[in-house]
This record gives sequence, C-alpha cells and structure tokens, in this order.
Amino acid sequence: MAVLAARRLREAGRKLHTFSQLARPESKVLDEREYVEAVLAQEPDIEWSPAYLPTHDAIGPNDPDLLLGGAPSWSGALICAAASAAGCEVLLSGAGGDEGATYHGTGLYAAVLRAGYLRQLPRELRAIAQREGKSLLRVAVARLLFPFLPDWTACLLPSRFGHAPAQSPRDSALSFLSPAFAQRVRQSLPAPSDWRNRPMDRVHMLTHSYLVARADNWSILGARHGVAFSYPLADRRILDFTLSLPLNRFVDGGFARQPYRNAMVGILPESIRWRTTKFWPFPDILLNLASEEQGLRARLERVRRSPAVVELFNLKAIEARLGNVLAASRALEFAEVVARQD
Repeated sequence: MAVLAARRLREAGRKLHTFSQLARPESKVLDEREYVEAVLAQEPDIEWSPAYLPTHDAIGPNDPDLLLGGAPSWSGALICAAASAAGCEVLLSGAGGDEGATYHGTGLYAAVLRAGYLRQLPRELRAIAQREGKSLLRVAVARLLFPFLPDWTACLLPSRFGHAPAQSPRDSALSFLSPAFAQRVRQSLPAPSDWRNRPMDRVHMLTHSYLVARADNWSILGARHGVAFSYPLADRRILDFTLSLPLNRFVDGGFARQPYRNAMVGILPESIRWRTTKFWPFPDILLNLASEEQGLRARLERVRRSPAVVELFNLKAIEARLGNVLAASRALEFAEVVARQD
C-alpha cells in the first residue's frame, strides 16, 4: 500500500509520509528495520519517520474513551500526532490483510487436503521442504497431520516439533482474577472461536475479531488529531474477491499468502515479497520493562491497598507473572549487552 500510494502521489507531484513502529536503535533488538529500508531504497522520495514505544512510566492511566481501555500515549497516538503535524489527513493501515488479501488460515495445508486438492499438495510440500531444508516427511507431518489431531494431544507432542502446550490467552487473562470472580467472568464469556477455514470462519475473522475494536479505538485516537484511518485491504471489492477464492488458491510455489505474493511483482522488494517471518509490533517492550522494574513493583504495591482490587484480582498470580517477565527482560538485556561487546 505504501509503495502504490507513493507512486500515485509522485505522479501528482506530492510525497507520501510513512511511520514505522520500530525498536529504539540503541536496543539492537531485531525488528522490521531491514524491510523498511528495502522499501525506502526502492522508493527514495518517501518521507519516513520512525515511531518508538514510549516507556510504561510515560503511559499513565488507562484512557476511559477507548473501548478496551488502551492508553492514548502508546505509539498509535504518537503516530497520529506526527501525521497531523506533517499535514496528513488520512492514515493508511494494513489491518485486515492477514484475514483477507493475504489469508493464511490455521492449518491451511490440511484444509486444502480436506477440500480434495490432492494433486497440488505434493508439489507444494516438496517446495516447502526444499526452501526450509527439511525432509519431505517432516514437512508433511507438520502441515498435514498435526492440524487434524485433537487439542488434548498437544501435551503429548515433543517440544522439538514446536507444539508444546501453551495456556490460551483467555485462560491466561482469567488467571489474574480471583478464583470466584474468574468463574463468574468465564461463565459470561462466549465460547472460544473455532476458526477452521470454513466460509463462515473466514467471514467471522473479519467481523467478529480484534479488528472491530482496533478500528474503533484508532478512530478515536485519530479524531483527537484530525486524522482519519483508512483500511485499503478491507475494501469491500478486495474482500469479495478473496472470500470467493477456493482454499488452494492461497498456496503456490511452497508459499502461503497467495495469490498476493505473486501479484506484488514489481511492487514489493523481493526480500519482502518472499519473507516468511513477522516481528512483534512492540519489539523492545521487554527491554522497557527491565528498565522500569522499580516503578512497576511500586504500582503493584499501591494497588494492594485497595480492598476492591484485592477482592477482584489474584495479585499473587500477577506478581509471579511480572517476576517471570522481568526475569526474561533482564536476560534479554544481558544478551544484548554481550552481543554488543562481542
């Protein structure tokens, strides 16, 4: 979207302003920087600005205007302010791309098998095996067998296959509530989504997911700065097209996120068009935590004085998780220091 927008504006004698959420350069944490630089090298007239995650001490209390209680001084709000200062009226977002134009649903190759596209799969699996340097058997087991196993078998799978059991986000969040309150909340929640690449699942990914709340919150943040958000990959024409495609059209040449990859010839740099990685949006958040341990523990001690907080929340579980996160952040900080010294 950035490349196409830059080219269209160039024809009109105008420039595109872009903002990339990255780790602070001094952190040396891996992020999207190399891919950002690839686009800037290809489209050198783009006006680019990095955006960095503010510290937790600077975030302050939750914002009551936002539906999910997100803090307004996170990087999204900072980007809105920077865009407004640059004279921008519209911010383009790629939200909805994962669920639509670049769809790669859970267990996609197994779903392609179930749909009966038997002649295509051997070719795709061989291409994956060659690209990843793995045996065809291992690739086939990971892509075609594991997705069909029931959930209870997760605890039986060896960790070396990357299928070790993990607590779901819902259970993790509920563990921070007092047992009695957690039980009440659990009973009030709808059943967990079970998206299995069915037509209704592909629609619900767009209409019954985080995308709705994200768009609402971003519209509030943007309105404060006179900036509107637009979602080109959620355009009805694009969604109608991608939802009309059979599942086998989303894989080709050993790559998922098709046919988008093939369509980006001459638009995206090749290092981006064929990448298979995706970094966390807040890459240096753990390092921020390590530098703010004293303040975070002080916050925890303050909330212990509130009877309502003690009644509703499992503060021991919260403290234990905070300790684990801080230990991980300190380990990461040490690793980065050693790497810089080396």
